[in-house]
Amino acid sequence: MAGVRINVSLDASVIEAKGETSSAGGIVLLYAFAVDRSDVAGRLSAASNLIFWALEGGQMPALPRLCMAVDLAEKSIVKASDSFQRFRERVTDSCSEAAARWEFIEPPSDYDGPDWR
Repeated sequence: MAGVRINVSLDASVIEAKGETSSAGGIVLLYAFAVDRSDVAGRLSAASNLIFWALEGGQMPALPRLCMAVDLAEKSIVKASDSFQRFRERVTDSCSEAAARWEFIEPPSDYDGPDWR
């Protein structure tokens, strides 16, 4: 997306079968037991929306209510929003910004992964 590859990994997949129609969804588990939980709500919302976005156009139609992020510390569930256009615009803008700066970013001094460029 806008020059950035986005990877969505599910902890579980969800399938709802109603008659002849099957719909897809997924679950991401968040293990955020840290003292500073100030950004957890935003992370949960972003994760559930990314799941929905990633599953769209697949073999089964995705439903926002079947795409969720679970906060295990608070025992709460955040489902993907039905109004996702603004979220998509924000993700696209963020990807464009990251892609524009990518060639100027250097790996940390202790980086031991694959070739950087």
